[in-house]
Amino acid sequence: MAIVAALLVGFLALNGEAGPPRYECAVDPGPPTRVRVWQIAGVRRIATGPEFVYRHRGRMASAADIDDDGRLDLLVLVHKSTRYDPRPGWRPFVYTLRDDQWVPKWLGSRVGRPLLEAALVYTPGGVRLLTIEDFGKGQTGLTLYHWTGFGFRGEWTGEPMPGLSGLRVMDEDCDGVDEASLLAAEGRRRYVFRNGGYAPAR
Repeated sequence: MAIVAALLVGFLALNGEAGPPRYECAVDPGPPTRVRVWQIAGVRRIATGPEFVYRHRGRMASAADIDDDGRLDLLVLVHKSTRYDPRPGWRPFVYTLRDDQWVPKWLGSRVGRPLLEAALVYTPGGVRLLTIEDFGKGQTGLTLYHWTGFGFRGEWTGEPMPGLSGLRVMDEDCDGVDEASLLAAEGRRRYVFRNGGYAPAR
């Protein structure tokens, strides 16, 4: 299996206590898409759930408990058309681990704008969906969404800018809040959570 993506690296808090559970996902884009999930426990990786397989091409995946119900959720971006949006595009599908099976939780046709990349992130308010979206006319931008119980609702949108890509998520300073690394026109930059959204680190 060609592993082309790994997101959400694990961490230990500075005081030595474990923070929220962290997971790493490895994606074979397919088709079919294949995703393996591991929980990060210190220096160990623990296989979590069965391999996820979906018949269409995929791009990215990340895992977290998005609604704090004690069950692990898996976000997978798949490329397809849907009943509500017949143009092929990237779709944010969410599955829940139940009885050692990935069962559909929300098979979203789209978010606010055409989706390019996405990952689940830990913020002070809980787990959120961070996306790179196509704003049109060569512009891209970040948007942050929270889970509503069925689907995601936008809570912050960044300024449009050209060419954002290469979304990576990590908690480098072990404070429980994720930073994002992004490719932009000037190269790769680190973005931090500030004032309810993500901004380039100073």
